[in-house]
Amino acid sequence: MNDFASSVRLQLDAMHEFGQVADEGMAIAIDMHLIIPRWDKKSGTGLTRSRRKNSTGTFERDITAQCVDGGPRLVLGVLHMGVVLEDVPSFVHSLIAMCHSVGCNIRAVLLDCEFFSTRVFEALGKMGVRYLAPCKNTDIVVDAIAEIAAGRRPAVSEMCTTYAYGVSVRYTIIITERRKKKKKSGKENSDEEGGDLAPKEKFIGFVTNMQLKDSERYPKRVGIKTGYRMMEEARARTRSTKTVSRIFCFLYSVVMFNAWVRINAMLCCVQICQKC
Repeated sequence: MNDFASSVRLQLDAMHEFGQVADEGMAIAIDMHLIIPRWDKKSGTGLTRSRRKNSTGTFERDITAQCVDGGPRLVLGVLHMGVVLEDVPSFVHSLIAMCHSVGCNIRAVLLDCEFFSTRVFEALGKMGVRYLAPCKNTDIVVDAIAEIAAGRRPAVSEMCTTYAYGVSVRYTIIITERRKKKKKSGKENSDEEGGDLAPKEKFIGFVTNMQLKDSERYPKRVGIKTGYRMMEEARARTRSTKTVSRIFCFLYSVVMFNAWVRINAMLCCVQICQKC
């Protein structure tokens, strides 16, 4: 992991020299992936059950942080879940610390709904990190959406949640209409065709601690899915059930992906210089 962090630090330094990293920092996405399927019956830490794929429903979990700005989309940090720490908030905290250690200035963190947790928000708040995440349809969120639909609540409001040990976490909730799904023809479904939708199906909530209350930046997060598909294609396969061997194969694919990103970024700079 130290060698991986060193390679990322060198790549970021090169990006800074080429002026490909914004001064205000990077928007990064954090995601949890079930990328390594397991067919052996040996139980172990870090394994989880999910929808069957390639004749197995058991997978190893990894959590990554990747830049999702318009520039180079480097993978900044990787952790193998179930080996390093115990719970999701701790993983998020360690992943942010890993990004800081390689010299990444984080402008905002875009999270998936699986990270919708007051403990995660508390951990990010203590680190001074700004975040944006879609809400799960908990009772509080569903009630807020119903009030929006009835016109009794503003689209942007402050909320406070208290969990174990009396710890309170304050954040802003933004409720907006869901984007209409498009047909195969490219046309959007009309309200008449979809019938009367329930408020929770018509609206979606986002939580944030950023001063700029804007949920439109969230679609940038989609880039992390594309990067992971490319890493899966480059991942070396092994029959070994040893966790260390399997983590090495995954990290190798991440390093190859980062090298590809850096080469593309350098080629873009060369082309721009030639045009000038």
